[in-house]
Amino acid sequence: MNKVDFSNLGGDQLVLDDLEYMQNGLADGIKGLASYFNTLSNNPVILSGLEATVIGTNVVYSNGYVAKDGEVCFVRGGSTSTLFNSPSITFINGFNEAGTETYENLSVVKTYIQ
Repeated sequence: MNKVDFSNLGGDQLVLDDLEYMQNGLADGIKGLASYFNTLSNNPVILSGLEATVIGTNVVYSNGYVAKDGEVCFVRGGSTSTLFNSPSITFINGFNEAGTETYENLSVVKTYIQ
């Protein structure tokens, strides 16, 4: 796993490359674990949560985590109708508004991808 030895920085400040190095180390470890579950199945694999309950014509499911394409994805709980189709979950990239940056030229950039 990639690590930065902070005791050897000698007071130098962290740079973006240091943070990217640490982030990639953590992401690679998680991808390694997730890829194991994906070798068991070509479909996404539920790691935890996503407990489903049928209420009338709806399926209500809790928050959970899924291994998909070698990554661990968070799935926000919700509900779906079972009247005309079988329940399914679609994965899309989203943005966390906490990572929105507004620059001097008033351009807005979303930096936190989920």
